[in-house]
Amino acid sequence: MDHVFSDGVADTSFVNGLIRIDFFRFSQGSEGEGDKKRPRREFSHRLVLSRDAYLQMQQAMAQMTQRLIDRGIMKRNDPAAKKAEKDAKAEAKPAKK
Repeated sequence: MDHVFSDGVADTSFVNGLIRIDFFRFSQGSEGEGDKKRPRREFSHRLVLSRDAYLQMQQAMAQMTQRLIDRGIMKRNDPAAKKAEKDAKAEAKPAKK
């Protein structure tokens, strides 16, 4: 099994019925000048998912976020935690027709 490290998500898109998530890693060197200097981002890989696989991944991420909150690793007032909690609740509700 391959393990892939990423520093973050660079972009997401929906093309031809598939969700594409582009990841980046920080490379040597930096961008910007003076106080605005930051590490340079470099495309590292792309994850392509069907709609169903994306929804399964979203549910798994929401569950992991809840576990991190339960263990005290993440707090509910973290913006990322609030969004994950909101997404998990929305997913649990039946779709409106």
